[in-house]
Amino acid sequence: MRPVRPTEIPTAYSCIHKCVQEYAVKGVVAVSTRRVPNDPGRPLRILDAALEVAAEEGAHRVNHRRVAVRAGVPLGSVTYYFPTAEKLVVEMFRHLSTVRVVPLAELSQPMTRTQLIDRITSIVAGENRVSSFYQQLSYEMVVYGHTHPDVAALASEWHDRWREALAVNMSPQSARTMVALIDGWLLQDGVEKVPLTAEVVRSQVEAVLVGLEGQVPDDEA
Repeated sequence: MRPVRPTEIPTAYSCIHKCVQEYAVKGVVAVSTRRVPNDPGRPLRILDAALEVAAEEGAHRVNHRRVAVRAGVPLGSVTYYFPTAEKLVVEMFRHLSTVRVVPLAELSQPMTRTQLIDRITSIVAGENRVSSFYQQLSYEMVVYGHTHPDVAALASEWHDRWREALAVNMSPQSARTMVALIDGWLLQDGVEKVPLTAEVVRSQVEAVLVGLEGQVPDDEA
């Protein structure tokens, strides 16, 4: 077989491409004309950028073009990994709920009532306070979930992890109530003019726990 001359390369390539496409139509081979970016960390950067857009502008403003600009990647990279805006938003919230979650390890350890109150207070209005970034995103996830079942399931799973952590030191029913209380505080704190104080939160958490779980002996407090 004679070698292909340089002037014949475009024609030869066209013939090969046509044949491969014909086989693809017949189901003989799988063909993708999209080039896979050689950047393993790019999908996570895209999702992080999407979270930033959602926190600043709302989940309804997340689209391929805005996220591409924020992530500093070509538009085609975003559409390659996330073909639709819906897919992008769902995976963004999955990333939030499974990767960028507030650490719950401390809450899930057995502790006294006083220690538990201190930990919850710290999360709401103390040193370990949930950032406004996560406050906004948790709100966006719940609101978006009202009309998107996939995101609703993610929000429910996220709350389940909070409830499971708290249930180590209280009943499951009390844990559910406490998570709702924490969520409400964090949501309101994002818009209230007067921020919550640790003293107010601590007293209210203690009162709720006494009402739900009863008093504990002094040596268990």
